Amino acid sequence: MASAPGLVVAIDRYIAHHDIDPKPFIWAKSAGDILRALIHA
Repeated sequence: MASAPGLVVAIDRYIAHHDIDPKPFIWAKSAGDILRALIHA
């Protein structure tokens, strides 16, 4: 992307495409697991 307006267009296209068949995001790990991984890193 060469410009901010170009990025906005790309994001809008991605969203429009994704919205055709949306799927909910489901967390695969608990908050505790994620926090432990962050502390370990």
